[in-house]
Amino acid sequence: MDTKKFEFFCSRVAAGVGILILGFLSLYSIFYTRKFPTNHDEMPVQTWGSPVSLVILVVLLIAAVGYLGHWILKNEKHRERNIRLLLAFTCIYAAVYGIVWAFACKYHMMWDPQLVSFWGDQLAHGMNDVSASDIDYLSSYPHQMGLIALLELVYRICGPENYHAFQVLNGLGAGAIVYLGCKIIRMTTKRQEPAVYFLLLMLCCHPLYIYVCFVYGEVLSVCLSFLAVYALLLYLERRQIRYGVLLGAALTLACLVRSNCYIVIAAIACVLLVKMISDKKLRHGLVLLLCLAMFFMSHTALDKFYEQRLGFSLENGMPTVLWVAMGLQEGGSDGIEREAGWYNGFAYDVFVDECGRDQEQSKQIGMEAVMESLTNFKEHPAYAADFFWRKIGSQWVEPTYSCLQETNRRIEERSTFMDRLYKGDLWPGFVRFMDVYQSVIYFGAFLFLLLIIRKKIPVEQLSLLIVVIGGFLFYVVWEAKSRYVLPYFIMLIPSAACGWDLFLQKLGRLWEKCGVGRRVRAFAAKLQTEKTEQLFSRVILLLAGLPTAFLFLYSLIFTTIYESNDLEVPSQTVDPVPLILLFVAASLAALWMAGRWILKKEANRKRNLHILLGVVLAHCAVFCIAWNLLAQSALRADPLYIHAIGGGFALSDLNESAMDYLYTYPHQAGQALLVEIVYRIFGYENFFAFRMVNTLGVLVFVVSGCAITGELFRKDRAQVNFLLLAAGCVPLFVYTNVIYGEVLAIAAVSFGLWMFLRWLREEKLRDLILMILALVFAVYMKNNALIAAVAIILTALIKAVAEHRKKLAVWMIPFLAALLLSQPAMTKLYEHRSGWPLDRGMPKTLWVAMGLQGEGMTAGWWNEYPDKVYKEQAGYNPEEADAIAKEAIAFSVKGFAEHPKAAVSFFGHKFVSQWNDAGYGCEVSAGSQDTPRLEFWMNSYQSLIFLGACAFAVLAWRRRYRIEACLPVLILLGGYLFHLAWEVKGRYGLFYFVLLLPAAAEGLAGLTEKALKKEKAGENVHEA
Repeated sequence: MDTKKFEFFCSRVAAGVGILILGFLSLYSIFYTRKFPTNHDEMPVQTWGSPVSLVILVVLLIAAVGYLGHWILKNEKHRERNIRLLLAFTCIYAAVYGIVWAFACKYHMMWDPQLVSFWGDQLAHGMNDVSASDIDYLSSYPHQMGLIALLELVYRICGPENYHAFQVLNGLGAGAIVYLGCKIIRMTTKRQEPAVYFLLLMLCCHPLYIYVCFVYGEVLSVCLSFLAVYALLLYLERRQIRYGVLLGAALTLACLVRSNCYIVIAAIACVLLVKMISDKKLRHGLVLLLCLAMFFMSHTALDKFYEQRLGFSLENGMPTVLWVAMGLQEGGSDGIEREAGWYNGFAYDVFVDECGRDQEQSKQIGMEAVMESLTNFKEHPAYAADFFWRKIGSQWVEPTYSCLQETNRRIEERSTFMDRLYKGDLWPGFVRFMDVYQSVIYFGAFLFLLLIIRKKIPVEQLSLLIVVIGGFLFYVVWEAKSRYVLPYFIMLIPSAACGWDLFLQKLGRLWEKCGVGRRVRAFAAKLQTEKTEQLFSRVILLLAGLPTAFLFLYSLIFTTIYESNDLEVPSQTVDPVPLILLFVAASLAALWMAGRWILKKEANRKRNLHILLGVVLAHCAVFCIAWNLLAQSALRADPLYIHAIGGGFALSDLNESAMDYLYTYPHQAGQALLVEIVYRIFGYENFFAFRMVNTLGVLVFVVSGCAITGELFRKDRAQVNFLLLAAGCVPLFVYTNVIYGEVLAIAAVSFGLWMFLRWLREEKLRDLILMILALVFAVYMKNNALIAAVAIILTALIKAVAEHRKKLAVWMIPFLAALLLSQPAMTKLYEHRSGWPLDRGMPKTLWVAMGLQGEGMTAGWWNEYPDKVYKEQAGYNPEEADAIAKEAIAFSVKGFAEHPKAAVSFFGHKFVSQWNDAGYGCEVSAGSQDTPRLEFWMNSYQSLIFLGACAFAVLAWRRRYRIEACLPVLILLGGYLFHLAWEVKGRYGLFYFVLLLPAAAEGLAGLTEKALKKEKAGENVHEA
């Protein structure tokens, strides 16, 4: 007899059963999801699972895992090193995540955890407070003695009922699960890819880490089960008895900590028996007997030891048939509704109340109840199918495995974030993510079995899956709870990693066989040309150039002005067109002559540029200081509140109105912190010090902008133009007077753009870090700096595709993460400092709703709508305010759709009222006096800049500019699009206008060069 065929037959039988189970669970999880309506009940409700979107998300998650795995293993020489680093990181991540969560969620023990912890503490420090009900619990559930013994040991070492020590032990167990799972995969597959996929998937196994705080045997039993399977593989590979002893010890401890690990013993017993027949080795059977002997002897010795200490018998526990009987009944007790097969109190009521702890009588009643349920199922097959459908689904298709329900009990206040996750707006998102993750694991394990069933697989490689099959069948009849099946879900993850590896291998071979890979590589090669950058550059130039050309022509004829410098009410006035044209022409001539004179001698060009830079910096500094000394402006509106918050924290005397402002607008916390730092260093209400910081920001902008112009265009004349244009940017200088983040945001973005361009060229980590820090600071100063960040990310992605530089795309991930985490981090800081919750601020939809209201030149301008809705109508309730805002947005959109002419008029007025404000509200924001000459200068200057931007767009159309050269106009385009929906204000346009100067400088340089070429060509024709 070929005994190997017997082994392979057994493997295929196990794989076939697994395919049926996992195929069923995979389809069930795609079409349906079980969710708890609240975190206080045990009745998971079945909901439709949005299969199309879920499949898309599954594909995206697997694509991300596959890509990261390929990236980690792409260097053949460093594969093993990278796997070790990833393994170390994931193990530490698992332990730290679990332990931090255990302390942050403020978990308080109840029910079984509370009672086993109580007994552990009593046994460790003297039984002084034991009641009859406590004794009843232990005598009814003697299988808890193993866990109680462990808790006693922990409490003896770490102090009375120090359950945090047990949670730390759980955290270490979570890290060990990751380590052992990786080792099991490496032993069974001999491939590196599945191990990497397993580690990446384990990063998202949130229920495991959340259960670290749960003072029960869940985490440690899984850890010991993984250790048992690992010891089994070591024993069968190396045939050394010490691994058999390790196997027996792991199984014994696992069953003592959590009694449902009997299933693990049964599965490993099946494997050893099959291997004994297959290998014709009696020693496998002897190792099995050794394991069983170790378990039974340890279990008996433990019970006898504690019987002597307790003074009562532990042999008359509740019969297991009662749990089976309860598992075949409808759930629910004491007015609490539960799903089919869930706890209903039947076992306890029969054993304690009805039978007075008489085991024989309880067994008889339990058997009668089981037979009654089976008879009912037989007579009503439709009900039976519905019962088991609900029971299986409530356990295996509940994606969180009750991790939030079981750990939601607390007696202390916890952080706002934890409250949002446990019962707030983050809960649905967490459930949705876990739903996708669950489907990824089920499908992966299903694919694994499907793709290996025809292969000759050693039965030990299916050890974990045999345990899962046993667990599935066991909980068909046993009492149900989604928490109970979490260990088997975790045991599926190694198989899922192997399954997705096999699937990706097969997909890759099919990809190449069909020629798709060759075509994709050919297409990618085409994309790696300059044509890709040219295409995107032209799209950006077209979309940004057309509205800018319109603004140039419009700014020659009309200008947005204000009724006075005390009222932010825009109106429109007619410009002196001839004078503005004369100014623009004279400016062009002056720029050309200055450039010609400064750059006349090739040898002195760099020196002259440095001198010009120094002169412009001195001019800017003098202008800003003089303006700040002589303008006599006062604080108003937002700057006044920022001053009140910063000053309040600096003096530890914060008034309620200031905190009300911060509560409503928590995104202003970054500016408030800067003001506070300035006041702490230079003295309270030292406005001049903050204005000097703004002045420093102007100087940073000038230096960064000059460097940006040089990096982008490599033209000295463009740099000369930029410096001269920067010297005339009066609105920027005036804004140094305002105690606000406008100027500093511009400076930080300019510096960030400079570092980004350096990083593109040299790929130095230092430049990337400086860019990230600069953009984070800019976002703190002004939230619409995010538009510049988005422009940088888009540029990097286009460069990554066009030049096949994957690192550019990968490094955008930490950049994006830093941006997304920066504001919440600042908010948390101020929550801690102020004691106020700052996560209930005004919803952003109110600004959008306001941006779609108004008429004429005030279309989209501030009208106090957000304050009225948020504070008066919604009573500071962001959800209610958000709903009102969405209704207002829908109403506005419907009105625009029904009246397209009115819509064109609305958006036309909105556009010009902001972007054609030559001073960008600088004098209104600064509260400065009327200055007609300055207003004429700013009006003419704006027309000159728009002309330069138009010239840049037109002349760059045929030139082979790199995509990064379009960054200034891409940021401008982002501003155009963003403020079509958002609230508008003249001040908001300054950010984009100032960042446009490098492109305008290049455009004006190209325009003068073009004019000179035509003039020379005309002279040559005349001479001919």
